[in-house]
Amino acid sequence: MNEIKRQFGLIRKVKFIRSKYQQLKLSDWHYKYLLNFFKQHLWFILILIVLLFVQGVIETLLIVFSRYQISNQQKLWLAPFFWQFLIIFLILFFINSYFSIRQEKTLGVWLSNGIRRRLFKAYLDQALVKMNLKKKTDLIAKISYQLPLTSMGVSNSFFGSLRWIIYVTIAVFISYWSGLNWALVLSANLILSAIIMLSAYFVSRRYISQEVTFYSQIIKQIDINTTEKHFLKSFNQEKSVLNQFDRLVDFDSFFRVRRDLWMKMGAKVIFAVLLLLSVFINFFSTGFFSWLKLITPETRFLLIFLLIYFSRAINESLRVGLYLYPARLGMFLTILKNGSVVRRDKTLVFGQTVNFTSRKFKLFKEGVYYSHFKISLARGGRYLFYSSRAIGKTALAELLAGLGAYTPKAVKVKIDNHRIDYSFWQKFGQGICYFDFNFFSEKSLMEFILGKDKETTDFSQIERALKILEINKKIANLVSHNNNFNSSAKMALSSKLSAFSLYALHCLVNEPCFIIIDNAWIDLKYEEIIEILKILDDKLPRSTIIIFSRDNNDYLNYQKKYEMDENFSSEV
Repeated sequence: MNEIKRQFGLIRKVKFIRSKYQQLKLSDWHYKYLLNFFKQHLWFILILIVLLFVQGVIETLLIVFSRYQISNQQKLWLAPFFWQFLIIFLILFFINSYFSIRQEKTLGVWLSNGIRRRLFKAYLDQALVKMNLKKKTDLIAKISYQLPLTSMGVSNSFFGSLRWIIYVTIAVFISYWSGLNWALVLSANLILSAIIMLSAYFVSRRYISQEVTFYSQIIKQIDINTTEKHFLKSFNQEKSVLNQFDRLVDFDSFFRVRRDLWMKMGAKVIFAVLLLLSVFINFFSTGFFSWLKLITPETRFLLIFLLIYFSRAINESLRVGLYLYPARLGMFLTILKNGSVVRRDKTLVFGQTVNFTSRKFKLFKEGVYYSHFKISLARGGRYLFYSSRAIGKTALAELLAGLGAYTPKAVKVKIDNHRIDYSFWQKFGQGICYFDFNFFSEKSLMEFILGKDKETTDFSQIERALKILEINKKIANLVSHNNNFNSSAKMALSSKLSAFSLYALHCLVNEPCFIIIDNAWIDLKYEEIIEILKILDDKLPRSTIIIFSRDNNDYLNYQKKYEMDENFSSEV
């Protein structure tokens, strides 16, 4: 009884999600991307089309030579050289097949690579605050499962259509050349191909849309729970996670069994129809040969090849029907509209001041609105933002660091009297160091200190950094006691004092224009952190240091203090 209820539950779930992806509509940018891809590889595609048609010509010539040899018609001037030409054409056939298959697979790989890079680039071009766990799992699902739908679907449907044209053409040529009723062969092929292709398309649309839903959910479920491993193990959530996983697998398996059943049955139905047709022709219909004008042994020999190419054409129509919907669905899911690019590749350089202004904005969704907001930050200045309330200190720190804002269009920035939008301010990644309290990385300590990947770092930069570390040995010892800066930063970042020291070393080496320190560091009230702050104050006179805190303090000689309240007042 429980099994019956479970199956009914699956069926209800099927009905609920059935129409989710079935009525999809592709937009202009989907077709534009595909068209640009074809234009970019036009000559490659043309060569592939030529290879496919040449293969059809070679196969036709092989049939011609075989027919004359079997019929013993020695009038053909090539008859004495039959075996030589047969071997030559067989070699050409295999060479042509090799290159055509390689061209087709290469084109599919290029399409996948282009879309994969586009997806990854779109993820990297987001603001840091938008790079959440859901976006990451969506990216993995698209690259690991939804992307192959696009490449396989486009390749099989497009080139399957070309192969279908070739096979139908060869079948009609055989019929016409042998004196058969070629119009009947063509009509039968067109009608059967249309019926099979449409049937396969609707079967594919019914089951592929459901498979995409649940298989993608399985991938997302695995990624989310492997990322949240600490929560999972700390609160003993293994059993509930496995139960969710099992339910998704049950749904996915239910759809896969039914999909494979119908698809395999479709292929067997085609085989049975062709088998019955050949039996009917050979054994039951004596007048059928006359109607087809199939009256000589030579033309009867061609019936074998006619059935072969007839079945190949039908098989290609089945392939096109099965892969046309996955191609459309894959394009819908993976070819996304280009969003705004937040690439932090510019270096902040200014001489006097940077001003942030807004007529009306808020720091976060539940926060208060600030009217006539203005912050002026001078080069080399020291500033304190404090409030004992949860009013958005971290949100303001991230806004100043260019990591994102809740209302970015409402914020304007002026660099030395040159006004820019906040979206442009977000491009300044170099020259700004934000002490992120929750930062995590497994890069090496030296990579963190330099702010560069080891592949883009030269030895002179490492030598310069080591000299600065030697001068600031007290801070360096808080990061690594044995001065092994090639080790992972994971351990250093797990200790807040070591992590703060690591950020300080990064600032001493790179001398950024802006140093922004979140209140979580200052609120620890470690004496070592206060001492490191004073070292930064002394050794980086041209850097603007911005500190956030719960309490008012005098750790540095501040040019201005801002009390973060509803009015955002400031005091000198």
